Amino acid sequence: MKNIDSTVAEVLLAELSNLGVEYIFLVPGAQITPLLFRLYSENEIKVPVPIIANHELAAGFMAIGYARASGKMGVAISIGGPAAAYMLGAGVTAKIDDVPVLFITGNIPPESFGLGEFQDASKLGTNDSAIFKEAVGTSMVCDKPDDLQDIIYMIRQCDKELRSIHVQIPVNIQKAVLPFKIQEEISDFKNPILPELDFHQKTRTIFLIGQKALRLIDVNLLQEVVRKYSVAIVTDMKSRGILSETEIECLGYIGFNSDIRALEVFNPQSHLAAEKIFTVGINDKLILQYINADKVEVCKIDPMEFNSWIYKLTTDKIVVNERIAWLEEVNKLDPPQPNSLHIHNKISYSDLISVLKEIMPKDTIYCLEAGQIRRAGSIFITSYFKRSLLQSETLSPMGLGICSSIGAQLAKASNKVVCLTGDGSMRMNGIELATAARYHLPIIFILCDNKSYASVKGPEQAKDLPYINWELYAKSLGIQSYHVNNKMDFSNTLKDTLLNNEPILIWTEVPFLLNDELQKTTKIEYNNWLSAI
Repeated sequence: MKNIDSTVAEVLLAELSNLGVEYIFLVPGAQITPLLFRLYSENEIKVPVPIIANHELAAGFMAIGYARASGKMGVAISIGGPAAAYMLGAGVTAKIDDVPVLFITGNIPPESFGLGEFQDASKLGTNDSAIFKEAVGTSMVCDKPDDLQDIIYMIRQCDKELRSIHVQIPVNIQKAVLPFKIQEEISDFKNPILPELDFHQKTRTIFLIGQKALRLIDVNLLQEVVRKYSVAIVTDMKSRGILSETEIECLGYIGFNSDIRALEVFNPQSHLAAEKIFTVGINDKLILQYINADKVEVCKIDPMEFNSWIYKLTTDKIVVNERIAWLEEVNKLDPPQPNSLHIHNKISYSDLISVLKEIMPKDTIYCLEAGQIRRAGSIFITSYFKRSLLQSETLSPMGLGICSSIGAQLAKASNKVVCLTGDGSMRMNGIELATAARYHLPIIFILCDNKSYASVKGPEQAKDLPYINWELYAKSLGIQSYHVNNKMDFSNTLKDTLLNNEPILIWTEVPFLLNDELQKTTKIEYNNWLSAI
């Protein structure tokens, strides 16, 4: 790396480029001026492309979408103080959902700390580093250029471990010269000692795959072994599509609105219950939530060892045939399919997603917002490949889907990206449609308007939302829009816009709640605190 006598800003941005980061999401401000000049300067050292958002929270959400879709670290930059506070929502979301995002915030020069200066983010001001440490788990302050070596080392570690990190750099330190070369990373890889695990004699065998395995395991090898030996796969929400959900070996996912087949094979009282579960990169909390380890044998496989271990697996033909019979019986528990409901001048969620599945190419990436559309999307959308269905697993903050779709489209320029959002989320982060227009990102935003916070439990007066003409709203932000109110119009509009090279908004009105559709299509039971309400 050519960084002798380079500034802290130059070296940091070059390091991010070396990590494979192609885009950085930010809102400009005085405290990050040296970083901005470096991002926009002509230089032989490659740096990521800056994407200007309208709000710091949105920039953080875009970084999450980019990280989820690309498998690389996301990066969001803002000034300290108020902007850092805005970005905290993205910080806690990234932490809870195990998304590696680097949050960089600026600060005023150290000699001005504690003097009541404008936007002091030091310990004597808003104390951004302490707040971010609580939000994301790791926060470091670059008090002097020499600190950069340790900071870069920690960024590399967080990237590997799918952890988020915050770094605060005062404006004068950003432009300070770094008179030494950052050490290159030294690989500490050792040949793994592979576990001797009983595999071939167990009929009802499952690979439970989690997000932490997505970067490390050989998907082609996994699919080859799964098909050859008829091993079942269940995933967490973020790993959906690692095996196409149309294949007999895929028994769905656990998490929000878990697949009924996955719930059945993890139920120790069921005659279809798994005999052995190999977990790979799965969150321990999910194991505790869904699996009774006292009733079934659970073996944890290190994702770094998985490729070597799975390559050695064998199974005799008798066991394979028994597995096929088991898989066929489990798959009789059909996951819910969209059920058309005829509602005057409205489109049911089921019809909406039926049209999408029929018309959109299979390599489409879907970004789901919070609320009713998330329930419908997570149940009815089929994942054909990994990183194809992006949503928050637990927090589900409103506005994430709109912004994530921008990050996802930048990460996967050759794929179609569809954002499914509600009117509540559009009121929060809809301004970022202007960002999609600014960068000519051909995202299809589908707005499901029920004029309500329909998922909220409470008095009607607290849930009702006033009418907005979304066509005029989109037009004011530079987005072409279409208002449709039946299934046929939606289908025809979607077909007409497939070749569009600019973002569009398709606005439709939907029923108040999804419950009627769900009651007719599935027996899913929601056993959590929210369902009790």
